[in-house]
Amino acid sequence: MSSYIRALRIGLVGLAVLGALTGGWAQGVTSEETIRSVRRMLERLPYYGVFDFIVFRVDRGTVYLAGYTFEGRLKMDAEIATKRASGVDEVANKIEVLPGSQNDDRIRWATFIGSTRMTSCHGTHPAACSAYCKS
Repeated sequence: MSSYIRALRIGLVGLAVLGALTGGWAQGVTSEETIRSVRRMLERLPYYGVFDFIVFRVDRGTVYLAGYTFEGRLKMDAEIATKRASGVDEVANKIEVLPGSQNDDRIRWATFIGSTRMTSCHGTHPAACSAYCKS
């Protein structure tokens, strides 16, 4: 009887070790899943705007963030959101926070408004569609 219990214990320990070894591989997250998860997290950031630019790459569980933003909190929010994505072990955040300037903001908004007017007339120049558009 004691040899039966001993064999049973050895068998259970063997199964536990085998389960621990294969469990990490069976539940691993692929690189494509990690990329999808990080992209989804970054797209949902509430302060990500038309003047921000964030790119990333994934290398074995490490996500490298780069780009620039005009909102200081967006840099930290992007890092926190990326850490929550599936398959991410580490985050290297190289997002640059650009200095704020009233003159730069004026130029950005003038360019943005000009480009939206241009596309509102089906891609034609604003002068070409002035008879049809009331802007």
